[in-house]
Amino acid sequence: MGILVWTLGPSAVATALAVLWVRWANRTRRPIGTKDSLAAHERFKAAIVAPPRRPKREMAGARKR
Repeated sequence: MGILVWTLGPSAVATALAVLWVRWANRTRRPIGTKDSLAAHERFKAAIVAPPRRPKREMAGARKR
């Protein structure tokens, strides 16, 4: 009987934690306000249009071509 506790115990706890996490992740959220939504969209547009950042210094092992 003791082997069942050691075998099934951790898997039952892991399953319960997974079920709780899925329920928390899929909870209904409050609606986003119009101002917040527009501000987020503007930040997204600015990030897409901006040129990509270059690293400040080259990697130690990289060769220049």
